[in-house]
Amino acid sequence: MEKKLIVLLSAGGTGGHIIPACQLAKNLLKREKVKKVVFAAKGLKNNRSFQDSFPYKEIAAASLKNKMRFFFAFLKGFFQGLFFILKLNPSVVVGFGSFHSFPILAAAKILNKKIVLFEPNTSLGKVNRFFAPLVKTVAIQFPLEDKINNAKFIHPLSWPETPILDKKTARKKLNVKEDVLLALVFGGSQGASFINSLCFEAFSKLLLPIQVINITGSDEETAIWSEKYKKNNITAIVKTFERGLDNFYAAADFAVCRCGAATSAELIFFNMPSIVIPYPYATENHQEKNGYFLEKEVRGSFVVLQNVAYDVFMNKLLQLMENLPKYRENIIRYKNNKKKEEDFADLIIKEGEKK
Repeated sequence: MEKKLIVLLSAGGTGGHIIPACQLAKNLLKREKVKKVVFAAKGLKNNRSFQDSFPYKEIAAASLKNKMRFFFAFLKGFFQGLFFILKLNPSVVVGFGSFHSFPILAAAKILNKKIVLFEPNTSLGKVNRFFAPLVKTVAIQFPLEDKINNAKFIHPLSWPETPILDKKTARKKLNVKEDVLLALVFGGSQGASFINSLCFEAFSKLLLPIQVINITGSDEETAIWSEKYKKNNITAIVKTFERGLDNFYAAADFAVCRCGAATSAELIFFNMPSIVIPYPYATENHQEKNGYFLEKEVRGSFVVLQNVAYDVFMNKLLQLMENLPKYRENIIRYKNNKKKEEDFADLIIKEGEKK
């Protein structure tokens, strides 16, 4: 009888790491060749992007910002990882980057386990850069600025879990008028007070009718912006957090958002013209790199840096709104010209089956 695979996924931190890991887990569990999928990383228990229906193990880890704390957390997490991997005996370990996964990947390497890395951004993060020369495969969803020989293109992982609604149906479901411009505003899985404030100021000065979907990131922000949109007679759906934005993307005409890994993949998948405002404190400026990839290669977005003047944002916003069909067509053209991609679940199964 053919032995079924056990897959260990190590992902923690922001939605850009967790969301694609959960998507991969669901895809793997649909395959007959996979027996079990387990998560192990730092901070899964209280991570709102993590779907805790998956079995998981909390593993100690810490950022390099505090070297002493990093060292002791790494030691603890490394030994936790060793014992957990020995007990689980996974066929393959998949690392999704960030310090949350570092101890598990180190333990897997010491135990000579097969390892696949997933890099969600346009440049390798520190953890993936460290392990990339030590593994056979790095799965990527965008072209990398780092030159590595073991990269394999996969389908972006932020796929909708339900069939995509057409615009008319999506708007009816959300009670949004068909003939009004609809903006989707959000700041990634963590929210962004700056973007909430900037968009409200801009939309309140527009001379054309507009409706807004604003995912704020916190209950306090939700209360503030719900009241402000109401006072300014702008119809708005204001929510603190939404795990899946599929219906919002389907209904919207354009987005104003950060450009983390998951968001960047979603903007491309949904052919969504956008203004992207990179998080200015992202590690090694990776969001800005993603943003310029969306602007210069995909050509469906404008990058506006957080420290620029309001007038610059307003100018880009008006340019985008005047040419929405053009930017949507640019995204579709980019997708049609992409290199051949592999299904990530298939890639993991192939690696797991290798002798």
